[in-house]
Amino acid sequence: GTPAPPTPSRHACRAAMASEAPASRAYVLYGVAGCGKTTLGRALVERLNDAAPETGRDAVFVDADDLHSPEAREKMSRGEPLTETDREPWLARVRARMLDSARPRDVDGRLTHRDVVVACSALKRDHRASLVRDEEAKSKWLASVDFVFLRVEEKAALEKRLRARQESSGHFFPASLLQSQLDTLELPSDDARTACHVFDADVYPSTNAACAALFSYVATTARARLEWEETARAFLDDWYARLRKAGLADTLSNDTQIDHVCFRCGTEAVYRDTLAKLRRAGHVVAGASNVGGREITTVRLRPPFFWRGRTVNAVEVPMPKKGRPKPDGWEHAEVALMRGGVEGAEHLEALRLKYPSVAWELKGLAKALNAELSFALAGDPGMAVKFHHRPLLEVVAYEIERGMAQAPPPGFAGFANETPTFFGRKGKRARGDDEDDEAKKKEKTSDDAATTSDADAPPGENETTKPDSRKMNDLLSVFADPLVTFGLEMREPWAGMVLRGEKTVETRGYAIPEALLGRPVVLLAAPESSDRSVRPKAFLPDAAPAGAASAVGLVTFGSCAPYASKRAFMDDFANHRVGPDSEFGAWEGPGASGANETPMFAWRVSEVLPMPAPAPSPAATRVLRSLFRLDDDAETSLVGRDDACVSELSDDDKGRWDDDGENDRPWH
Repeated sequence: GTPAPPTPSRHACRAAMASEAPASRAYVLYGVAGCGKTTLGRALVERLNDAAPETGRDAVFVDADDLHSPEAREKMSRGEPLTETDREPWLARVRARMLDSARPRDVDGRLTHRDVVVACSALKRDHRASLVRDEEAKSKWLASVDFVFLRVEEKAALEKRLRARQESSGHFFPASLLQSQLDTLELPSDDARTACHVFDADVYPSTNAACAALFSYVATTARARLEWEETARAFLDDWYARLRKAGLADTLSNDTQIDHVCFRCGTEAVYRDTLAKLRRAGHVVAGASNVGGREITTVRLRPPFFWRGRTVNAVEVPMPKKGRPKPDGWEHAEVALMRGGVEGAEHLEALRLKYPSVAWELKGLAKALNAELSFALAGDPGMAVKFHHRPLLEVVAYEIERGMAQAPPPGFAGFANETPTFFGRKGKRARGDDEDDEAKKKEKTSDDAATTSDADAPPGENETTKPDSRKMNDLLSVFADPLVTFGLEMREPWAGMVLRGEKTVETRGYAIPEALLGRPVVLLAAPESSDRSVRPKAFLPDAAPAGAASAVGLVTFGSCAPYASKRAFMDDFANHRVGPDSEFGAWEGPGASGANETPMFAWRVSEVLPMPAPAPSPAATRVLRSLFRLDDDAETSLVGRDDACVSELSDDDKGRWDDDGENDRPWH
């Protein structure tokens, strides 16, 4: 029940050497036969090994096909699908091989970790869950298991690959068994332990391009998540050492749960940046509520991380209190007793009586909802342990159901399934102190002032002028930066990809003005395009945002250069994610037919700052993928009137240049 004691001294030196390198990470590529698991898995391992001098660890490939029993191979070669009885021992062997491959190696007296890439069909959710049972949590070598679903839309393409594979290598799996796998396949779900990245393996022009995109995910989103997880584990190690010193180590019994950790932010900017980092790491917001006049956001970890055989499912990120700054960093961990409901305090009272010598903080016992018992741990005035009845994610769901917290707004599946935080909500958690009373007074005063202002306004102004000015003021107040004067409109799903760090290059038929390099511009996300030439469901989410464009963040471009050829454009697909022959990426540069060849320019993203919440655009949606001043009344066109800039505008219904001498209108 209690976490394992410290490593024996005879292993101390070796353990210290191992701790210098990040723990191993496993990536499971799964999907039906023929989707490219083995091909992409081997290619990914090659790329990871090429990057080993920088990352400090190499990679190894595990092909689950090699671990089938002779009987299972023979059965499939006869065209008979495997049963669950056949698969169970096979999946156990795959899990064991994955864990064994993650063990560090002694290289020149130094232990080095290595990543593991596993190619395994893992068709059902139970199959995937079996690969992440507590074995990997108990293993000090393996930090996490990432699932990547290789999606291929066309059955005919899968059958073609399977026939070619069988003809060339005599593989035991015949194309006739494909339908049985399609019938068995269970698509990715919201199960946190097996949350995965969906990778559309059939939209890339080549294997190299697909592998580059997959490597980009591993090197950015996955590693960004794991880097901060390592800091969280270090915090929990320190936290547990202090808990033991206080004589409370046995409170972590088998029937309790390390519910979540809390990251304190010294400023609002750090609060936003922390949520943005968690979001870029692939995690999603479960909900947010207003407590004592400040926002507290709960982030669901997808997948969770493991510490000493336990699963941590959530991170709590509170907005700093005004006038009460605290240093940035991990502050406390909370333990769920997993008893009773979210209301009441009887089990906490029993815990308090069990440890009468502990200087408990009792104020939280008065909370009507998920009361808490806390204790400040010695050595750091900011570090604490808190005990609750139920996990925070359960409480957030309870609050949302009753209007006490804000759920992620619908329609933003293309951003990161949920948005990172929300403004202007009224719901509050039940508390036992007076903080909410003061917040209510301020809220009422603010509402009264707004009502008075609206009542005094001239007729009609409230319906037109004032809302427009409020949109602009709200937008500019969020960024509060005099340099932010331009907006860049981008269609979904690409705007969401930019915010998540999946798309690092924006392609345009013109160069970004040098004055805007290194200068943030507002990213405006427009509804998804009706153009499906990049392949149906390839990137466009099932529930795409609708309506006018919304301001979703700041994006800064560090450089801009044209692609020298169409081949260079296609090879960079993993970075720009634009179909080379689609409406958005039709090549008109060198080598294209036509007299007016114009190169495609690569605007390379250097920094992204997502907005805390999408805001209505201060201006109406403009032309397709436009760049313009945020000021609606501006008379100066960013594109300008010189020939170099005009060349990007075509005389069609999307971009006719109005320069006939009558009512000339510059492009903004």
